[in-house]
Amino acid sequence: PVRPLVDWSAQLRSALGNDVALLQVAKATDVLAVKLEAVQALATEESLKQAERLFRNHDRKVHRLCKQRLDAAVAQREARSKAQALLTRTHALLAEAEVPANHLVTLDREWTALAPPLLEPQQTAAFAALRGQLDALMRERTEAQRQQQRQWQQWSADVRHRLVSWPGELMALAEHGNPGELGPLHASLDALRATRPQAGASTAP
Repeated sequence: PVRPLVDWSAQLRSALGNDVALLQVAKATDVLAVKLEAVQALATEESLKQAERLFRNHDRKVHRLCKQRLDAAVAQREARSKAQALLTRTHALLAEAEVPANHLVTLDREWTALAPPLLEPQQTAAFAALRGQLDALMRERTEAQRQQQRQWQQWSADVRHRLVSWPGELMALAEHGNPGELGPLHASLDALRATRPQAGASTAP
């Protein structure tokens, strides 16, 4: 008996969007172009694995396409997974009190090692935004540390000046026998103590 002709193009069109149906079409048809189109339309990594096993020992062109697409799918999944881990690390750095420069260098190097075409556009945009926030935070902290250091220097200079002059003033009070002025003299030291700047983690007192 003559086998009825099958409209494989129509079969392929009806299978689009359904990996199970696409695999059935690729397996059943003898038309190479239809096999290749069916494999090209597979969407999931698991389906590509099945196709790679199915055509491993025959249909060399089809198997090569399966292998290429499977390798690309695995590379994409791994790249996006690494990107997500780096995004998590970058976000966590924003909450750190201190961000070592070598951490940023490592972060940028690992991100640069990822192939941009394999990443989701949202991941690329998110990393750029987070790095921008980190850079701004680092600039703010650097300026705050400089301001804090200037405050320390000014306060230290005031303290040194006061401690140099204070004994002489105390002796003068003792010589003139005017203990009533001792209170303001002590108050000037208390005022210096009260205005002592807050020391940050990176500021040496």
